[in-house]
Amino acid sequence: MLLLDLEWLAPVTRLRSDRWLEFYVQCGDGKLTLNRERAANEAADLALFDHQFYLENMHRRDDNKAINNIWGSGYRANSLLKQLRVMQQKLLVWQGSSFTVNENNLKHWSAILSKIDPVWLIAIGYSDKIKQNLLHVDNVSELIDEQCFSAFPKGFSQKKYADNHVHLGGNGNYTPALAEVSLFLRNKPKSIFENSTSTPKLSEFTKYSSGERNINELPVLIKLLFNDLIATLGKDNSKCNKVDWQRPQFWTIPDESIGDLLTTSSKNNNVTKLLNAAINCNRQDSNKMWLLIAIALVHHGDVYASCDLWLYKLSAYITGNNILRSMMISSGVGLTSFVEHFSFKPRQGSDQVIEYGKHSYESDSDKNTLREFKISDQTVTARYLAEFGFDFIEKNQFNNRQFTFHFSRSFKQNYHAQEKGNLQIYDKRYTTKRLELSKSLRRLQKVFTSSSLQKYEYEKLGNSKVQSLNLCALIRGIDVSGNENDFPIEVFAPAIRVLRNSAYQPDNKNFIPQRKLHLSIHAGEDFSHLLTGLRTIDETIEFCDYESSDRVGHALALGVDVKKWASRQQRAYVPLSSHLDNLVWVYNYAIEVTKKASQFTVMLAVFERKISKWSHKLFGEDRSKYILFEAWRLRRNCPEYFDTELNNSSEESVAWLPDFKSKRMNMNAEAIKYWKEYTDNGIKKIKRNTTEKIVSVYFGGDHAPFINDEYSEIVDRFELDFYEALQDYLIEKYSRKGVVIEACPTSNIYIGRFKCYSEHPVYRWYPVDNTLLNAGEKFNRFGIRTGPITVCVNTDDAGLMPSTIENEHRILKEIAISHFNIGNEMAECWIERLRKIGVDIFKSNHIDCRD
Repeated sequence: MLLLDLEWLAPVTRLRSDRWLEFYVQCGDGKLTLNRERAANEAADLALFDHQFYLENMHRRDDNKAINNIWGSGYRANSLLKQLRVMQQKLLVWQGSSFTVNENNLKHWSAILSKIDPVWLIAIGYSDKIKQNLLHVDNVSELIDEQCFSAFPKGFSQKKYADNHVHLGGNGNYTPALAEVSLFLRNKPKSIFENSTSTPKLSEFTKYSSGERNINELPVLIKLLFNDLIATLGKDNSKCNKVDWQRPQFWTIPDESIGDLLTTSSKNNNVTKLLNAAINCNRQDSNKMWLLIAIALVHHGDVYASCDLWLYKLSAYITGNNILRSMMISSGVGLTSFVEHFSFKPRQGSDQVIEYGKHSYESDSDKNTLREFKISDQTVTARYLAEFGFDFIEKNQFNNRQFTFHFSRSFKQNYHAQEKGNLQIYDKRYTTKRLELSKSLRRLQKVFTSSSLQKYEYEKLGNSKVQSLNLCALIRGIDVSGNENDFPIEVFAPAIRVLRNSAYQPDNKNFIPQRKLHLSIHAGEDFSHLLTGLRTIDETIEFCDYESSDRVGHALALGVDVKKWASRQQRAYVPLSSHLDNLVWVYNYAIEVTKKASQFTVMLAVFERKISKWSHKLFGEDRSKYILFEAWRLRRNCPEYFDTELNNSSEESVAWLPDFKSKRMNMNAEAIKYWKEYTDNGIKKIKRNTTEKIVSVYFGGDHAPFINDEYSEIVDRFELDFYEALQDYLIEKYSRKGVVIEACPTSNIYIGRFKCYSEHPVYRWYPVDNTLLNAGEKFNRFGIRTGPITVCVNTDDAGLMPSTIENEHRILKEIAISHFNIGNEMAECWIERLRKIGVDIFKSNHIDCRD
């Protein structure tokens, strides 16, 4: 989560606080005439306290007062426009034909984008250019075709950038939804949240989060304000409609469209021209539509408005849209919080402006952008592949688009409520999910062995020529995404191995085998205990049979600064069975780590003691750590096929039960017994009040008070040092194996515990300065590593964490210069290597779908 300095948090709150929204609406309604300044000072003070978790530290009340004095109390009707102008002049620069962020403020700009819509800062800039006669209004519509919606600088080198990790449902941005509310809202939403699959929780909006205000009122309020602002352009604003803040039940959505309202306005007025351009522009370009609306309203307020009521309503309109936008931008730590925002249906609108899928697919797209989209396994059908193929032909996307499908870790909606509550942490068979995956596997096998899909013909596309495409070649990889805490990778690994091994028959002799799918699996992104995150990564690589050039998505556990993570996490809460798994797993690697760094030999005894303790707690006996580890390794075998496939000699059966089909038939019988106990739910026989216990792990080294000392554990600083050595060992191991890490810097900062870009592990995985990998240096303190691990840079979900693929590279370069104290040339060489790695990875997996 990106933090802001107090000096910049103050103006941000005035653009996205529901306290300020109430103040603006009441002033626009003609109220607060006698105590307006006092009400504004109170709103400013309380809004800062609402947002204080965006600061590094708690701030003093006197500091609040001082910063509000710097920015002014904000009670005047034009205060918000003046504030926007100050922010724009400090942050943005005019590049002759567009606005971009001042590159010296790039890091700061990214933090601001996480809080407010940049359209209003860009709009005030264009308004000033028009007002100063430096830009003619007739040229604005054409110019902003090239305006980056987030004001990121764009290079003109024609270099290619590859985005190898981007979700189709999370690319794009929120503009279609915001434009739709203002232009096309016809009915009061029955319930934004009940109609959505999740509820974003934003505690800084105290009036909405507390229930004092109903969030379903917000789109209605925005629509009322918008229509009133348009209806009163150039008129006596004192007669504008009332929007009584205290009586939302009487709010009614007007019938007039923006086109009807504009018919009474002067056609020569610059504001009217801009608004007409907005409603007449191609709906496919929602960014342009939204920016034209913003420029028009800001320009009218700055140049033509003669009534304070209109200006207050404009301030309310801007603030209301920023609050609604905040529900569409990821905010908070962890994947559970992210999923709430991702699944928030109003983020995608209802396709009245533009179909969100199309918008997502085309955003941040040009001939120099190579993109591998992640799509659901349910989308890998003949119908969807045919649609993708048609688009490839229509837009000539043969060389810069491909897809990876992902299995979902989420529960199916049709049994979610009924079954999720019944699945206890001791139930490790996951039968329902495995059967669901088996059905998906058989369907996917039919797709990937279809000779008709390999030669799919499109008859008429602007000419009479018949074009044939290999639609199977569009899918190039396999992923597993979603909350890692829902299902472990062991559930998916067997199906993945079957698909990768192509252990199935094609539909006829015309089918031509093609290169196997690569792996690009999410792992180690979100975790309570660092060992859980590291074990998740290792299970992914080992259980799924990773090969050279296969990729791991995010893998933050592998590179996060251990001491900073421990300081911020403070305590981890881990189910008892998972905690024992962590200890058994880490003991095995501790043996290897101590061969490289002998100072950690004592950790073997520490982990032995912990394994003994928790083994007694879970099983009522002291079980062998070696046998428990062998039983853990057996989890990559599918228990659903154990009875039916054990004696089957087919190639597919090897993928289902690799250990039982290999030459390792001398496996320890006790390990097999423990594995079957684990998978056959034998662990259910243990008392529930023991099995369901949660272990509280405190990171600090000193004794801390626990709720239940019996199920508590302390990790001291020496053990944290070992965790860092373990990370180095695993980085080195995976590097030698040829594994690639998919880094998503902005996404990881929004979702993770990072507070700034310099904390991202990309600088540890692939250091700017190779001397930092010398034995004893910052990124190789224990002399275990011999070099970097391959990394590619990606966006992940640019619609929820505003960025572009070019900006991801640019900001990493700027942070490298400022944080690691290196010159531009060295930083340029470093980021150029990362850019080229991304392009090479895309090309190495790509298959041209044309004959």
